[in-house]
Amino acid sequence: MFSQYDVIVVGGGPSGSSAARKAAEGGVRVLQLEEHTKVGRPIQCTGLLSLHGIELTNTREDIRLRPITGAFVYAPDGTRLKMGGNKLQAHVIDRDRLDQQMMDDAKAVGVDVRIGLKATGWAPGMLEAFEPATGQVYTFEAPLIIGADGAHSRMANWAKLPRPTKKVYGVQVLVPYKAEREDFVEVFIGQELAPNFFGWAVPAGENTGRVGLATDDGVKGARERLNKLLAERYSMDILSVQGGTIPFGLPKQTVTDGVMLVGDAAGQAKPTSGGGIYTGSLCGQIAGDVAASAIKAGDVSQKFLQAYEKGWRVKLERELNFGWHAHRLLCHLSDDQINRVFEWLTMPDVQAILEEYGDIDYPSICMKEIVKHPSMWADLLKRIPAGDWVKAALSLAS
Repeated sequence: MFSQYDVIVVGGGPSGSSAARKAAEGGVRVLQLEEHTKVGRPIQCTGLLSLHGIELTNTREDIRLRPITGAFVYAPDGTRLKMGGNKLQAHVIDRDRLDQQMMDDAKAVGVDVRIGLKATGWAPGMLEAFEPATGQVYTFEAPLIIGADGAHSRMANWAKLPRPTKKVYGVQVLVPYKAEREDFVEVFIGQELAPNFFGWAVPAGENTGRVGLATDDGVKGARERLNKLLAERYSMDILSVQGGTIPFGLPKQTVTDGVMLVGDAAGQAKPTSGGGIYTGSLCGQIAGDVAASAIKAGDVSQKFLQAYEKGWRVKLERELNFGWHAHRLLCHLSDDQINRVFEWLTMPDVQAILEEYGDIDYPSICMKEIVKHPSMWADLLKRIPAGDWVKAALSLAS
């Protein structure tokens, strides 16, 4: 069965729907494929969306479950640091409903959405898909494909595009939960608890919370460490389980002839938090605009599609590279050194900067302010091991 389009978007998450909608708004014929039969399922997200992300995705109010103004952050030695609390920072959202809303927004501007179809093969100008429910094989023709198919992107592999530098595995459960402050999340940092990433607890529905952690210690390690966190602090009465891979560390190239990658497929998640809705949606919009222009120009060459590469890197590369160096620093810190960093974070001058300039999506803003105070960041450097990644992070923030 053959069908012809101008652009095919592989993936039904926020980055894919953003790209599909923007391309259709540009006046071209767009097909969007989602391999799962339920949009937004399985959920692989903490469901904490920044204000930038809320605005960019036009998230409806009924999808916003609760406002978040701050966080309790715990050091390995149990020291608790209160961050924020005085202004709105983010919202806990119903992630699968956000995916559905964004796909509906794409449909509303003319995108042909097909769910339950898995992309199974690609050649320039052609995409093959299989529908498990019926056994039907489809062949779609389109000169341009946008791969928004996640951490294990088949489009990236087929097009021989480079993969993100690193992946961590996250696992999260829904458990009975009573928050000390319903507008606060909890964050746990420590190499014994969650090697090279962190754990979290996010208030969700009434008297329930999403508790999870991510680590580069593998799937088994993540699950074992989460069970320990649950046993020590929360409940083992698990209501549901979610898990997934978080890729970050920017690849050198995200386009080739007839193909663009967006979102997790392009490693565009934030290395500091693993969040990818805002970054992926922003890059998806840029990809959709470039896709429409390419089709109208009759040129889907890598050279033309570099407009997407340049566009998203201008918007996000510096920030994501800062996050990458911050992640590398965490990987080199022992629990004792993390405890010493927490001591530094409790300094009144540092707290004042965090309160005024803290931004979930742009953490480098705080560092830019800190480097304006030589004695302040010099004190920080005394507490952490020297390394080229520290110099790189400081240079990105300056």
